[in-house]
Amino acid sequence: MTKTSRNPTTFSPGWPARLRSLSSSLAQGRVGYRIIRRVCRGPWCGDWASLFVVEVMSASISDLRKGRRGRRSYQVRWAAESDVPAVTAFFGPGRPIMQRVRRGDRCLIATVRGEICAAVWFSPGPGHYAEDAGDLGCELHYPETVAFSYDGLGTRLGAWGTLMARAPDLLQQIGVDEIVTLIDYDNYLSINSHQSLGYRRLGLVGCLGLAQWMQPFYGTGRTPWRMLPGRLGPLELHRASKARVIRAPGIWADIFCLKTAGRKLSAVPSPQCCLKIKLELAE
Repeated sequence: MTKTSRNPTTFSPGWPARLRSLSSSLAQGRVGYRIIRRVCRGPWCGDWASLFVVEVMSASISDLRKGRRGRRSYQVRWAAESDVPAVTAFFGPGRPIMQRVRRGDRCLIATVRGEICAAVWFSPGPGHYAEDAGDLGCELHYPETVAFSYDGLGTRLGAWGTLMARAPDLLQQIGVDEIVTLIDYDNYLSINSHQSLGYRRLGLVGCLGLAQWMQPFYGTGRTPWRMLPGRLGPLELHRASKARVIRAPGIWADIFCLKTAGRKLSAVPSPQCCLKIKLELAE
């Protein structure tokens, strides 16, 4: 999941907007979801219980092109190979930047005087996205002419809006007609912001985890929850491979590597002192 897009430049709304957001959250069950998430993150649960729900949103390029053009002070372009160190420093540690570049994902950046102020990743189809398999327990597959957008970040006022306003023209040049993204169900500010740009809701994808058991599910909001595999708009949802997502609780964990069938399994400790084993192609 984007994982969810983070935007430090988002300011707190006024009291009328807060009241409207609270009533909307109560009506759509976001408050209950927020409480469950906090309980799962508490010391009494550790890593034995988890719940993740994301909103699936999409927009056609023609709808996005109706928006504003953004501020002229920002230059929006695709990141080049020479920008990899700057992109890595902008997102900070913990992002598999080189893996994204190797699989063909592209990073769109907004700069001013050579400094990156906003960036977002796009994975043009046909392709699949599995970076959030450890949380959602599923992989997302999308066809040609569809791009999956994830990991967006803005650090200056107006940079993120300018980036998203000029993205449609650049995406259309590489054959993209539709964008799909995931946003955390509790991040109503980002959901409302995307809707104002022309995005529409397709449904919800979630995962309930208990110890080593994970059950992903999805729904449109108008139909009962369903188990995977399934489809939401252009996205095909498939359960993640057991080799890709393995949870091993423990207070102390050693980093180890296993080689099998020409592939490498690498394990890294999580903040909750467990192991998430990811499947990576051998270098």
